[in-house]
Amino acid sequence: MVGEDVNDLGEDIYEDIEERFLSYLNDDDVIERIPTGMKMLDNALGGGVGRTELFVCIAPPGKGKTTTLISMGAAALEEGYNVLHVSMENNIKQIKRNYDLRLLKKSMDYIKDNVDKSIAAMFNIKKYRKGQLRIKKYSAKSASVATIRALLDQLKTVKNFVPDVLIIDYGMILKPAREYSEKRTGIEGIYEDLRALADDYNCA
Repeated sequence: MVGEDVNDLGEDIYEDIEERFLSYLNDDDVIERIPTGMKMLDNALGGGVGRTELFVCIAPPGKGKTTTLISMGAAALEEGYNVLHVSMENNIKQIKRNYDLRLLKKSMDYIKDNVDKSIAAMFNIKKYRKGQLRIKKYSAKSASVATIRALLDQLKTVKNFVPDVLIIDYGMILKPAREYSEKRTGIEGIYEDLRALADDYNCA
């Protein structure tokens, strides 16, 4: 029980009836939903990915998982949310370039032909959008969920940065907490730990 709140014995469902039911009038959902920027997906998810929820994007190699996650991160940023993007695969330059393209909604050819305009546009995004974006790169299998927990704590302490959205690209190549005889068991453990991470840090 070390580190546990020994006074937390759960909650009585009849304790806050009036307050709870009145809150249903004001809130669309019991958790805040962060839009993905993809209308059909947001509709299917009831408004977006909820805080404390785990959203897993699955596709074969080269079919757009990273592009989808960057699009979701940019959409959250545009809505004023803080985003932490952890890449286990692409390098930071690639990730930054892809965010630049998505945030400016321009092609690389346009940016190359209009560098000054593009720089000014990015400074305007920085000035008028309240959300922050941080990108962290780890090598495959070098970081675990515990590593990311430590990063979240350090970012809060040193940079006063608390993410509303945590993107991990991608979970299957995180280092499992311990070695298992079967790979699937290790992957299951990683995703259970990521779900707990979302819950503990109140992020999507």
